Amino acid sequence: MVFEHIGPMIFFTLLNHLLCKRKLQAASLLLIVGSFYGNLVYALDPHKSFGQYVHQTWQTQDGLPQNTVTAIAQTGDGYLWLGTPAGLVRFDGVRFTVFNKRNTNTIRNNSVTSLQTGKDGSLWIGTAGGLLRMSGGEFATYGAHDGLPSESITCLRASRDGSLWIGISGGGIVRWQDGKLTAYTTQQGLRSNAVSALYEGDDGSLWIGTDQGVNRLKDGKFSFYGLESGMSDLDGMSFLEDSDGSLWIGTDGGGIDRLRNGRFTIYSLKQGLLDKDIWSFCKDRDGNLWCGTIGGGLARFQDGKFISYTTTDGLSSDYVLSLFEDREGSLWIGTRGGGLNRLKDGSITTYTKKDGLTNEDVKCVYESSDGSLWFGTEGGGLNRLKAGRFSAFTRKDGFLNETVYSIFEDWDGTLWTGAGEKGVCKIKNGVFSTMTTRPALSDADVRTIHRSRDGSLWLGTNNASAVSEARQRDSQQSSAKASTGALLIQPFEGSRG
Repeated sequence: MVFEHIGPMIFFTLLNHLLCKRKLQAASLLLIVGSFYGNLVYALDPHKSFGQYVHQTWQTQDGLPQNTVTAIAQTGDGYLWLGTPAGLVRFDGVRFTVFNKRNTNTIRNNSVTSLQTGKDGSLWIGTAGGLLRMSGGEFATYGAHDGLPSESITCLRASRDGSLWIGISGGGIVRWQDGKLTAYTTQQGLRSNAVSALYEGDDGSLWIGTDQGVNRLKDGKFSFYGLESGMSDLDGMSFLEDSDGSLWIGTDGGGIDRLRNGRFTIYSLKQGLLDKDIWSFCKDRDGNLWCGTIGGGLARFQDGKFISYTTTDGLSSDYVLSLFEDREGSLWIGTRGGGLNRLKDGSITTYTKKDGLTNEDVKCVYESSDGSLWFGTEGGGLNRLKAGRFSAFTRKDGFLNETVYSIFEDWDGTLWTGAGEKGVCKIKNGVFSTMTTRPALSDADVRTIHRSRDGSLWLGTNNASAVSEARQRDSQQSSAKASTGALLIQPFEGSRG
């Protein structure tokens, strides 16, 4: 292979002057995926890692009255409603509006414990000092004078028949239907009056979490599940029914118990959970299961195990109290002490070491004809992303160097790479070949590669302005003209060659 060394190209001089003043490094790799979905709505892509979602956080400095978010709901007008210990909050995506004792006479207690939207579009608000209903922009309050056994509301569940189930601290459960209250306590068969969670199954069953196990109310009769039934812990803190009919039960110290066909399967630390206190569940529109832990962050169930997202990944707190998927498919996360978080899919996808990239200092990106994305890194060799998975070529694999500054694919599928200061490494049919020294190269530090229309391969180097692989012309090879000087950043071929 014969090369000729061409003189300096003046139009690169300015680029050299500007870019050599500082070394540009990428903390991570960002790929702009230019996808437009119109009005279609998607859940979070389960094939992405947590770091690849668009993540936003809102706290007191952004307008929240308190950094603990106990409950989340969305009303028909699109507003997001948040429960906090400092009042009820309405969020329009930009501004927070707070409703509390100071500005709303009907609110008697600022500590909001639960939120539910009713079949009629109203918003039910459970507080530590009574029950509130917001309809048509007006609040109404309900308490002991309306027949509630206690005003300390722990949980709410709106039923499909329009009724509302109310969990009372030490007072069992109450059904509110058409203004009529029906109470259920240990006298009616409830295992304990200390109720922590309510959930309505697809068959109309009401699942009740207490400090003494889980009750199921169906057709007016109670059944019970506890340690003797196979549960890992008696405290039922959260529920979620899956599409296969199984019931996921979050416990306070035992992990997750999955009830299917009358038998329990326990998911705990060995299955990927980072904490065994599970206080919230969410199933997105694609059927993905999410759970919030008290101390172990957010977890997603995938391929039979849980994958966690914590403060080390950017979550504002590892104490997740509430989860909610909005109409756009975004996942909202209410935390203790960390404010409000949102995860959503976006047009920018980030790849880091957690996704398989060998080094986050990426020097160049190239898409080959088979759809693979190739990344040259500083210290991690050559990386390839295909079908969502990374593979790498380093010295251990026979590659020339751990640093790659340039990548180019030839017409026959040959991949040319500028391997740092070691020369050029060519990959064809999985076989490596190299060019490292004279006479093939005048300078081994190849920064850019280009094939021109006449078939010449141009190599831009650090100390020689350009190097080209000459073609055979009339059985005579082009003469060489050596020159050194400016750093060549990128060659460009005009319309006239």
